[in-house]
Amino acid sequence: MKGFKSRFIKRAVPFALTAVVTASLMTYVLPVNTVCAERNEALAVAKAENLPNYFTYQRTYGEKNPAKDTVILTSQNLSVAAETYNDYEGRRGEAIYTDDNSSVEFSFEVSEAGLYNILFEYYPLKGNGGTIERALYIDGKAPFSEAENLSFQRIWANADGEIKEDTQGNQIMIEQVEAPRWTTRFS
Repeated sequence: MKGFKSRFIKRAVPFALTAVVTASLMTYVLPVNTVCAERNEALAVAKAENLPNYFTYQRTYGEKNPAKDTVILTSQNLSVAAETYNDYEGRRGEAIYTDDNSSVEFSFEVSEAGLYNILFEYYPLKGNGGTIERALYIDGKAPFSEAENLSFQRIWANADGEIKEDTQGNQIMIEQVEAPRWTTRFS
């Protein structure tokens, strides 16, 4: 089967990631925090390129040939060098790190053409508190408009475990702080 090149572009916020491509043609994604102007620009580019939305893309390709393979991407699939760590933050194996202005590109082959799902395992490093966003390209372009803006949530916890009350006995909202840990996102 034809080799695929996938590129994930990060527009801000550091983030470590591992991914498993299970039945859906995409790949690794690394977070990108974009400002409104960048998000609007990406949507304008997608519209200008006549990219379908995901619903149309899935209707066009999804029912024809759902893939049955599982592809696991590692640093061995990297087309361009990236910073990697072993056994990062309690997770066994490799993790790929990206900084605010980096992108990651993988080369890999699938045994059959079809629609693949992707499972992302990521560790959202402490940042500015915003949602982590990334863009996904396959063979140099986004397959559908939403691939220009994939979101990854941060993990939050209470700053302290103590429940506080005001003078009327009402509970006061506890301050939230980022509490990074490995988590997954399925696309």
